[in-house]
Amino acid sequence: MKITIEFNENGISISDSYLKEIDLSAEEKEFLKIVTNFLIGKIDSSLINLEKRSNSYTTFVYGEYNDFLRFKLTSRTKWFSVRINPSLAKKYENDSRFSDQTNKKQLHWKVKINSSSDVLNYQDVIIESCLSN
Repeated sequence: MKITIEFNENGISISDSYLKEIDLSAEEKEFLKIVTNFLIGKIDSSLINLEKRSNSYTTFVYGEYNDFLRFKLTSRTKWFSVRINPSLAKKYENDSRFSDQTNKKQLHWKVKINSSSDVLNYQDVIIESCLSN
């Protein structure tokens, strides 16, 4: 990440940009296609961005700061994590889809998957997470 601080006659201007290149595996591209298809029509697609905020995963961001979905799919590991903010945690704490998530106080709940299409079982949660703050 690059953070730029500029001083000018109007005061201080701070901006940042994520400069990491996004290089997706074939399975991650398929995951991206599946998620994008079920988000279209449910959200304002002009507010969706894909960012590489870490070497460990790729992130779907809604607006400027809502990193509602992180994912990594390789030959060695396949998972995604969905942002479950406190207002959603109560709703999903006993949901069997999140039975492996032991710490329900974490902001991102991780789900291990076998293939990119497994994400379809979570589209309701992902859409709700995207639209929540």
